[in-house]
Parts: sequence; structure tokens; C-alpha cells
Amino acid sequence: MRKNAHKDILIFLKRVIPNACRGQMYRRICPMSSLINGCVQNKHCSLESLSEPTQVYQAYKKASLLQQTKRWLSNKWTDWETFFMPFAVHFLRSLSSRVELVFIIDGSQTGHCNSTQMRAVLCRGFAIPLVWVVKNGEKGHSEEQQKKF
Repeated sequence: MRKNAHKDILIFLKRVIPNACRGQMYRRICPMSSLINGCVQNKHCSLESLSEPTQVYQAYKKASLLQQTKRWLSNKWTDWETFFMPFAVHFLRSLSSRVELVFIIDGSQTGHCNSTQMRAVLCRGFAIPLVWVVKNGEKGHSEEQQKKF
């Protein structure tokens, strides 16, 4: 991994996300570039692995980075349209210019009594999640669907 990967990701996000170079938006883009860098560098997307110290934030402790990550994800200003949609659109456009897009629909059980409905794109044998919904209940048909049939 390059030493300037965090800086390269930040430059990319400034180019893709509108108004990312100004004021509060720039302050919100910096943690996002750190999260992406941590995801790529650690090769995992769990909160624990994202909060591992990277070259940019080596001075912070792991607990502090984990708390910063949780705060950024639960912030009221961190929404789908502002942060994730421009990134996903750019990713899908660049991917579609190279290969045929294959979308996958998956339902998995997560935790004790939850299930996750996920839509992902297939890229080099990996499913890259685009959108997902976590709902209470077991895997399979939901109660509303069972009542209709």
C-alpha cells in the first residue's frame, strides 16, 4: 500500500462528491477517506478492522478510532445521498465501462433474530455490497409476504 493512499483517496472523494472542498463538508470527507483507506489496507470492512491504526492516524489509540468511526457513521449529516451515492455512481460507471455488470440479490441471517437483504455487484469474483436492509426476523419470507399468499 502506498504511503500517500489516504491523500489519493481524499483527492478522489473531492472530485466525486460535490462541494467536498468547502468548510464542514471537507471536515466530513476526511474521516470517510480514512475509513476507505483502512478498509483497503486491512482488507476487512468490520468496524474493528476499520479502526485499526493506519499510517495516517498512528498516534490515536484503537478505542479512539473506533469511537470516531461510530460517531461518523451515526452522524445526522452522514446520509446516503451526500456521501455514498456519488461514490457508488462513479464506481458503477467506471466498472460498467470495463466489464458487464452482474447484480446479486442475497438474503442472509445476521445475528440471533435478524436477516439482511443485500444487493451487490459482482466484481472479479467478489460481491461488493451496494445497498442492504437489516430487519427483525428469520431468513426467508417476511410475515407480510406470508399473509398475502
